[in-house]
Amino acid sequence: MNALRMSGLRITAVLVVSCLIALGGMGIALGEDPSHDVEIETPDEVVEGDGQTIEITVENLENDDMTFPLVEVPLQDGLAVVDADRSDRPGDGDGFDDVTVELNGETEDRLAFIDDSSYRDAEAIFIEGEELPAGESKTYSFDVTIETSSEVEIEADVRPLNREENNVRETLTVDPVDSATIDAAFEDAENSITVDGITDAGAVQTDVVGDRSYEVSADISILPDELSLEVTPAQNSIESVSFIDVESGDADEPVVAARTGSNAEITPGTTSRSFDPGTAEDSSVQKIEFDLTVSSGEAHILMEDRAELPLRGIESTGDFHDAEFVETGDQGGIAVVVQDGGVDELQSVELEGYPLGDVTLSGDVTDDDAKTIAAAVASGESVSEYGDVTDDGDISAVDAMKIQQYHENNRDKEYEVNN
Repeated sequence: MNALRMSGLRITAVLVVSCLIALGGMGIALGEDPSHDVEIETPDEVVEGDGQTIEITVENLENDDMTFPLVEVPLQDGLAVVDADRSDRPGDGDGFDDVTVELNGETEDRLAFIDDSSYRDAEAIFIEGEELPAGESKTYSFDVTIETSSEVEIEADVRPLNREENNVRETLTVDPVDSATIDAAFEDAENSITVDGITDAGAVQTDVVGDRSYEVSADISILPDELSLEVTPAQNSIESVSFIDVESGDADEPVVAARTGSNAEITPGTTSRSFDPGTAEDSSVQKIEFDLTVSSGEAHILMEDRAELPLRGIESTGDFHDAEFVETGDQGGIAVVVQDGGVDELQSVELEGYPLGDVTLSGDVTDDDAKTIAAAVASGESVSEYGDVTDDGDISAVDAMKIQQYHENNRDKEYEVNN
């Protein structure tokens, strides 16, 4: 498994020793007149799997330097170091060199080894210390594997090399949470995917804490920004997210660009578009209908506008659970609608265009629209179909005239002559 990245507050068990303490749940000073404190820390969430960080802090309480403290951590109760993290070491035992020591804000690597525990019927990690100055602390950090989702007892025994009988033993019990896996991939594309901060091309698979929400995002060619989904994988499960790259022109008919369920598709040949041209003062509306089948989970569906009839928003989401209009430039954009949960029926969405006559796409019909149409007719260029105010399927000087008359208040918003 991949190492899980944890943050936040830490679970801390602290032993402050001035005399022999033997209370339940507390650390135990086994020697007389102990010379140091021991503290065990883990992330606030320990998860079954690799890469769980443990920190052992040793504080020298005396006025003299501590001679080579030895830190022993038994590998018991599901605490383990897998073979891949072990290395050869001269003499008995396996090497374990992935230990970092911090003193006064500075860190260094430290040699450690794995051998039979000196007091438990198990192996143990032994960290060979160096002289610990009087009144100062050292923190030993290393990663282990948690091989169970049941409670784990982490124990550390710390003693000076020249006074092994003067040891301090600390115990911390943690209750691991179960992990889950997010598996996100593109179909037939190598675009970028990001899962919980991990980015790669084409696919990302990573272990996370189960029953938590995570953002999964991917680069879709047609969109100016990433398409993002929020997923909450159940414990001990694999949450699959599938993306399909969509380029400009591919979403003239609706396209399922991302899904979390096993199946989400639009039945071919079921898509239709209808156009309500609106008036000079009311926006036009395009209604798109299609037969959608989703087995479970979420499906994110893209619908782009057409060059001859640019869009500017969403009028109605129909039965969809969420919708967003994404602008792709100075004019027009793409509707992104979300179906959450299973469905197998005709779905519809209404998209907002511009007022009838507004070929400049300013949001208002003015004499600029009349001038733009007149210039286009004279030069043989084309303009938006919003200019067809006569509804005859052609844009001509007559449309420019009626728009100018509307601007001069000689026609109403329906382009009928005012009495």
